[in-house]
Amino acid sequence: MDRIVTVSRSFAEADQRTREQYWAMTPLERLILARQLVLAVYGSDCPDVREAGPEWQGIRRRLR
Repeated sequence: MDRIVTVSRSFAEADQRTREQYWAMTPLERLILARQLVLAVYGSDCPDVREAGPEWQGIRRRLR
């Protein structure tokens, strides 16, 4: 993926450009980008959320 920088004059314009960028991406490009973000933030030693222990089961219900 090529990096392209655009300068927006307002938050609304920046939000619109972000949406247009996501709409232009294929599902595969989105998955690749998500993986790159996970690696950049957590590194390669990131646990898979699907393998979380039972203490995290039903966390959405408890947080409501």
